[in-house]
Amino acid sequence: MTIERIVDLLTGQFGALVLSLMMIYFTVKSIKVVALWIDQKLTIWVERHLSQIDQMLKESKADRDMYQTSMIKILEQFDVIEDRIVHQGKQLERIEQKIGTEFIDN
Repeated sequence: MTIERIVDLLTGQFGALVLSLMMIYFTVKSIKVVALWIDQKLTIWVERHLSQIDQMLKESKADRDMYQTSMIKILEQFDVIEDRIVHQGKQLERIEQKIGTEFIDN
């Protein structure tokens, strides 16, 4: 086999075929490596994601508890204010009865 024939084979259709087969082989091999890498990292990523979700749920529960406590305090304060308003209304009625309604209506 002469050098011209070897150069012809390498640069011609046979060379293209060999180069294509090598590219396919290395691509498949690379995909396997990438797939293994993703497989190893995927469990770490999923666990990290789930722990973040758990942390968000804990923080959300704490926020809800704080909100509920605040609402209870506000309602208690409303009850106190309501009692004061009712008491003031009763006092106003007693004053009206003492001085008469014709003074207040005019």
